[in-house]
Amino acid sequence: MPDTLPPPRRALTDVVRSSLEARILNGSLPPGTRLNEAALAADLGVSRGPVREALRALEQTGLVEGEVHRGMRVRVLEAEDVAEVYDMRALLNGFACARLALRATPALLAPLHGFVVAMEAETDAEAYYTLNLDFHAAIFAAAGHRRVAAAYDAALREGWRARRESLVAVGNRQDSNAEHAACMAAIAAGDAAEARRLGEDHVLAGKRRWLALLAG
Repeated sequence: MPDTLPPPRRALTDVVRSSLEARILNGSLPPGTRLNEAALAADLGVSRGPVREALRALEQTGLVEGEVHRGMRVRVLEAEDVAEVYDMRALLNGFACARLALRATPALLAPLHGFVVAMEAETDAEAYYTLNLDFHAAIFAAAGHRRVAAAYDAALREGWRARRESLVAVGNRQDSNAEHAACMAAIAAGDAAEARRLGEDHVLAGKRRWLALLAG
């Protein structure tokens, strides 16, 4: 008999979900890609059951969508949908920044300032994007509101492609990080109203950069 038991079905499903989610978010499975259960199962070395369950979980997050008689595909967002995601993120980001301004301590702020410094020095677009994600996740963690953080994370996953593409240009990354620095200054000063305004404006500026990208 084997020394260890096979992993529980739920644990295996979570592993498959994480793998597929990573492929979607890094562009390996771009929007519109058909998701064949058998092919994915063979590629991941698992049975079709965990793949099917993982796709259902990803459908709930908005990353994939089902079509009648055609199975699942990576979700394609229309421009109007992406614009609404930006608007929602702006409200949530403003709330988190204002909340953090009221509870900020040097220990909470130090790693956030570190992210801003790291992003200022980063020249690689992909590495900057990762730092950007980590910075905003740290803002919400420090703000200490789990439900708002969860709502932001859900919105972020829906609009990931637009955000990623808008940060490819060096000028856009520089503008984005200047906005980070300004927001951090308001948070460090304990100015909740200004932190809220700058937190919202930062995301809406990202929306404008994305719209400019669409316009060519």
